[in-house]
Amino acid sequence: MDSSIRRRLRRYTPAALGLALGPYTWAQTPQAPEVVVSATRFTDAIDRVAVNATVITAQELARSAARTLPEVIGARAGLIARDLFGNDAALATVDMRGFGATAAQNTLVLVDGRRLNDIDQSGVQWSSIPLES
Repeated sequence: MDSSIRRRLRRYTPAALGLALGPYTWAQTPQAPEVVVSATRFTDAIDRVAVNATVITAQELARSAARTLPEVIGARAGLIARDLFGNDAALATVDMRGFGATAAQNTLVLVDGRRLNDIDQSGVQWSSIPLES
């Protein structure tokens, strides 16, 4: 009697483990699609868009030694960040690709697809954006 129970356990244990752990092997982590914002309202891949878009990834922020976002932005080609009063970017200006003083009105700043520009076309408050975001 004892040997028949052992035989059944040997036979059914792998099947029970397979049924119990099967869904975990098939589970996939969901991937969010990349969002491309364009003036023409036609979606296209970021490498096929005929505009100059700069994307700063979380990995680039993690590798950076910068303390504030304007420091990260100032390290990019075509972007110049100026800290106006030496107060850790609370009132920094970012000159993007030659727009100069009107850069705040002519540039859209998005964080995770959300618009940061104010409705009155004033500049983005760079100190309100943590590097962790």
